[in-house]
Amino acid sequence: MKIRFFNIYYLFFSIALSAAVYPSIMGIYPGNIINIGIATLVLDELILLSSLILMILHVFKTQRISYKISGHGGILLFILSWIMVVFIFSVLRADNSIAIISRDRWIFLNALVLLMPFVYQPTSDDLTLMFHRFVIWLLILATIKLGCYFLVGPGWFVSQIGPSFIFMLSLSLAVYLWSSTNILGKFIASGVVLFLSVLSQQMSAVLLTVLCVVAPIYFSYFKNFFLPSLFMLGLGLLVTISLITVDLSSIAASYNLNPLNFTVIDKLLVYWEMWRAPFNNVSLFDFIIGRGAGYSFNMVGYNEILNEYTYASHSLAHNFIITILMKFGLVGLILFSVIIFTIFQPLSRKFNFDTSVLLKLVLLLILFNFLSTPGIWKIRKGIFLWFVVGLCYFYRRYRVTENV
Repeated sequence: MKIRFFNIYYLFFSIALSAAVYPSIMGIYPGNIINIGIATLVLDELILLSSLILMILHVFKTQRISYKISGHGGILLFILSWIMVVFIFSVLRADNSIAIISRDRWIFLNALVLLMPFVYQPTSDDLTLMFHRFVIWLLILATIKLGCYFLVGPGWFVSQIGPSFIFMLSLSLAVYLWSSTNILGKFIASGVVLFLSVLSQQMSAVLLTVLCVVAPIYFSYFKNFFLPSLFMLGLGLLVTISLITVDLSSIAASYNLNPLNFTVIDKLLVYWEMWRAPFNNVSLFDFIIGRGAGYSFNMVGYNEILNEYTYASHSLAHNFIITILMKFGLVGLILFSVIIFTIFQPLSRKFNFDTSVLLKLVLLLILFNFLSTPGIWKIRKGIFLWFVVGLCYFYRRYRVTENV
């Protein structure tokens, strides 16, 4: 079997395998202990770095990159430059931690993935084939995990299901629900992924899976994304209010799930504190330019493991909008918003090839998940975000009649 884009296959297949073997890069979850080592961090970064090196070597070998990055992709190069400038000046700020600056490098490394579509220039047929193979790979990994879960038990690390693996499964499910006509297959796939997301014992993973089931069905009846998106936002708020009024922790306990991961009100309160803390005593200059890649904020939170309140330092706000605003300022947030608006604004005639709506849908689902997770910072999730952004911009000049 000939693989046309070895580097793209290598990157996504390796990241999926890493997410399956190592359920999380967080080390130990409060209330849901998953013991792993620093090896996950090293492995994921080595995968990404080696893939970026292969991309650079490919450019030197072919000595060409798509001309479509000129003008239409200029804003992408500008935001990459802005991120790099912020990193450089962050080192000069005395109140920023060098250790955190070093860790935040993943934001920039993830963003470099958006150049891959311009380097390799895949057609829509290439993307379809890659998606089918990637889904088969995910199904193999999911089958192994379920087999270990029922045969060995949930305590073994291979049996545990992390949010990154569910993230990949859910996005693949959304694409399948959009593109497939097999009704029975849609029901089976939705049920399996939803079951796995519940086993992950993460509310954000469950909500993402539900949205990845509802959104493709809902948006398939609409051509314009603006008003349907507002409706989906209202529906999300309604679901959130409903979750607050229902005691999910007792339901989770009855199914031998960790109740601490389903205490919705407590989690919302913690998130609110994490979203609010970065704006304490912020100056106008820092609000506009950002506090730098190495900035962190302190807050008091309840530690379920120690069963007491502890003082903790956070470099991320568990919300990609606040994280960008905190580290890269209003300028960085505006640049990122311009990228998204340029893709979604309905008056553009430059983004109308036949699979554009699907890419918009996937991007919308990714951004929804990042409202409660630091996904733009994590290597696994961040790769998907920037690769989809790169694809959207690479294809913007194509017309429906062109062979893409």
